[in-house]
Amino acid sequence: LAGVDMCVDREHGCQHSCVSTPGSFYCECNPGYRLNVDGKTCSPIDACADGRHGCQHHCVSVRGSYSCRCRAGYYLSQNKRSCTMIDYCSFGNHSCQHECVSIPNGHYCRCRSGFTLQPDSKSCKATDLCNGVDHGCEFKCVSTEGSYHCVCPEGQQLQADGKTCS
Repeated sequence: LAGVDMCVDREHGCQHSCVSTPGSFYCECNPGYRLNVDGKTCSPIDACADGRHGCQHHCVSVRGSYSCRCRAGYYLSQNKRSCTMIDYCSFGNHSCQHECVSIPNGHYCRCRSGFTLQPDSKSCKATDLCNGVDHGCEFKCVSTEGSYHCVCPEGQQLQADGKTCS
């Protein structure tokens, strides 16, 4: 039996490749596969299964190796493992009057304090503070951008408290 190639002379049943040894043989699997307990068939190695891949979002096993993938709204960083949120506001087409806030899969517009976002979801209007707060004006409240002040009727003067007239 010595010198006989056992892989050629008999049906070895190896799924991938057969390695002849003196008087016997054994099966081997291609790179990216492991030999099953039957000693003949091969299964793909799941490189993600052990959890050591370091992918921030998703690990995709590919024939004994792996690659990292990011969830929608993110892109893969240069280290090929971590994910960075796409800054949709940086594209410059958001048309927000005040502030653009980037979120996964998009953006939204936000108004500065003292302003209210309008139905178009882009423009901002000064909040009428005379209607929204207890201003305490004796005569009349005048709303200004982000603030308000009290006024008195003609012939009267606003007092030091900024609310009463005399």
